[in-house]
Amino acid sequence: KIFHAIKCSPGARAFMNALLEDRRVADTKGFVIPSASTISDLTWLRHTLANINCRMLITPARPHITLQVDACGTGVGALLGNHLAYALELPTWFQELGFHINCLEALNSVLALRLWCQQLRHHSVTLMTDNTTACYALTDLKSRDKLLRDLARELVFLKASFDIDVHVIHVPGESLLPTADALSRRHLGGRFSLLVDKLVDNGVA
Repeated sequence: KIFHAIKCSPGARAFMNALLEDRRVADTKGFVIPSASTISDLTWLRHTLANINCRMLITPARPHITLQVDACGTGVGALLGNHLAYALELPTWFQELGFHINCLEALNSVLALRLWCQQLRHHSVTLMTDNTTACYALTDLKSRDKLLRDLARELVFLKASFDIDVHVIHVPGESLLPTADALSRRHLGGRFSLLVDKLVDNGVA
């Protein structure tokens, strides 16, 4: 049933990957104690399989919007369409945790979707990131890094819960200027702060 769900339920691959990860840590007798997140996934899949009995071949028309995200070692930023944005300097204690930039980029992507999920309900979203690893993890829903797998899993839940069609694409960092790239570095001042101020002057909240 789970393999069937992968074919007809968007995002089911993320849950299968979690099951396979649990299987890899089986004891010598082949017994597996599923994690709490795996049990939660199986419960969700059980509900999904009871309500999905076909594969969608035609994507329904949806309002489309772009979501640009960027992260650096000390800050994150995102721009939704041309009207909503945030620029956040990461607190010192968070920076000291030493998260890899790949994880920061994926975390910021999920954070932006979580923040604006109500506005994005029933929308088609093109999520633009300049990080190839984060793009791959959030698109193929698999990674060797546990945090990236967890973030891909969270992305699937957001898509399913709010009926959001998300397409993650890679865009070179320079192409995101003066938007998400500047937002993530606003706290550094200089030209980044000036670019963000220009966005505000143009009506971005």
